Amino acid sequence: MKAISIRRFSTLDSSEWNDFVKLAKNATFLFDRNYMDYHSDRFVDHSVMVFERGMLRAVLPAHEEGEKIISHGGLTYGGLLLSLETQMDEALCWFYHTLKYYHTAGFKSMLYKCIPQHYCTYPSYEDQYAMFRLEANLIRREMTCVYARLKALQVKRRRKVNSAQKACRIFKAQDPTAFWNKVLVPNLQDRFNANPTHSESEIKFLMDRFPNRIHLYEVHRKEIIGGAVLFETENTAHLQYSSATTLGKEIGALDYLLHHLLTEVFAQKEFFSFGTSNEPGNQINKGLIDWKESFGARCHARDIYEIKTANFEKLNAYA
Repeated sequence: MKAISIRRFSTLDSSEWNDFVKLAKNATFLFDRNYMDYHSDRFVDHSVMVFERGMLRAVLPAHEEGEKIISHGGLTYGGLLLSLETQMDEALCWFYHTLKYYHTAGFKSMLYKCIPQHYCTYPSYEDQYAMFRLEANLIRREMTCVYARLKALQVKRRRKVNSAQKACRIFKAQDPTAFWNKVLVPNLQDRFNANPTHSESEIKFLMDRFPNRIHLYEVHRKEIIGGAVLFETENTAHLQYSSATTLGKEIGALDYLLHHLLTEVFAQKEFFSFGTSNEPGNQINKGLIDWKESFGARCHARDIYEIKTANFEKLNAYA
């Protein structure tokens, strides 16, 4: 048996956790505790840190919900974060001890969100092999559209861009108030009777905390008619929110903005993620995915598994 120990995360570990995340091969700034903990009041955090002979080797962002561990309900994706040097047998060892820890603590299962590979700085498929060995149940597969630079804009999309370009101006903004109150929230309320995941105050707080990672671009025609919030990681610019007013939709404000972001602002990024196009029940929103694909985006899968913690024994050979 290897000298492995598991420690539940506490706020005293924040600096050590963040230092590890900065160098992990499959982590983004969303796993920085300065981001994760903005909504800590909504979750009972039960993240863990994996040590071998006193050296931090892996971390798992997670919270508890009854007898289930979720990695992580407050994040778009989450999973076991690994250093660049981690080899396959080591990763399986970390999975063994992490699941064993949660099982011993009385948790029956874990909901595990695989981290999309376009966010990783180095190949990181160890967890998907672990899911296979652990006989995890695939409970959801979300299709996220990622710009692949495969082809030019569709003719219809090009016309929209050209038309809006003559009538509108794009600005980078620092204050989300106008976009939230005049565009995003009214649009979500009208179409889905829903609110954005982040409140105006939360996104402002995060923009101030991560000014080089979270960006807001607005489209104006005398006043704001559209906009987008993007999360920037090492490899990927991710479209977190995008929305337009009725006028903005009519004249193609988002077509113009997305084209500008793809070809100018983030032209050097390896990937541009448009986000998922799934609806409840694992259905695909055809209109939404068609719009994303018209920019040259193509689909990547984002898998969510449920693991029985008792199945840690299936990795006994790596303990």
